[in-house]
Amino acid sequence: MQFKHVYIDISGHCNAKCRWCVTYNDSHLHAQRGFLSANNFYKILSRLNDIGAIDRSTVFMLHNWGEPALNKDFPVIIKILSQNKLRWNFSTNASVFPQIANSDFSLLSGLTISMPGFSQSSYDKIHGFNFDRILKNIDKYAYVLRDFLNKITIYFHAYQFNIHEIHHAYKYASKLKVNFFATYAYFNNYDMSFRYLNRKLSGEDIYDASKQLALFYVDDLISNMPQEYICPQFSILTLDEFGNVLQCCCISRTQKYYSVGSIFDITLDEIIENRKKSPACVDCLNSGIAYWAHNPFQIRFCE
Repeated sequence: MQFKHVYIDISGHCNAKCRWCVTYNDSHLHAQRGFLSANNFYKILSRLNDIGAIDRSTVFMLHNWGEPALNKDFPVIIKILSQNKLRWNFSTNASVFPQIANSDFSLLSGLTISMPGFSQSSYDKIHGFNFDRILKNIDKYAYVLRDFLNKITIYFHAYQFNIHEIHHAYKYASKLKVNFFATYAYFNNYDMSFRYLNRKLSGEDIYDASKQLALFYVDDLISNMPQEYICPQFSILTLDEFGNVLQCCCISRTQKYYSVGSIFDITLDEIIENRKKSPACVDCLNSGIAYWAHNPFQIRFCE
């Protein structure tokens, strides 16, 4: 089995302050985090090739829940992928602009720019960045990738407080001639999602969620989950910056089911089998979290 997508966090750090994200919620727990060096990235790439986990059709997603632009080796990692004729993709909060202006973008599969609103007020509530700087950095991406604008997508995370800003964000994306996509924000956190569905969230979390998240559709969505639903995570390989093979993309680093082993110590068959046996996967599927996470409410609107 070759994985069609490999998510690899080249940065275990994120500078955004997202209330509902596993990375931000883990930040105070002192879980080990770091940056993936270009040298170690090459070693991981070689190992994946040796065990038959990838082929030329594999797309490398240079992110999971870290901010890839924070990694100073980002340009070198892109170069390694280009030299090996492998496609790549990354997602960014656009808070910083990496030194990639002279990179080869011919194998770029896509760039996703996450936005939690379209005003300083919204950014003060989520991310915590200067909104004007974000727009300037997005403009830089559009200029550097001017021959690949169809591969850029602004992904708007809709909260209760920024619904009225969707149209403005759409107009901005249209002006830049890039794609636009909007969904309701949700818990990017397995533990928090599980506690929410089992009515075990703390009073503070419930109070904050009631002011920010739109969750009216979740029960109906899960009730319509296909009986034989298979989680897409089983066809995706996710690694952290240390080369640990993750059970899935959004389990906390503090959980015992976080990793099934190091990519350097585990075979392809062991990766597949160990992930299927995890109690975390059973609970995730049975509760409907897996279906919810892969089918968030998409917002459709007319100009």
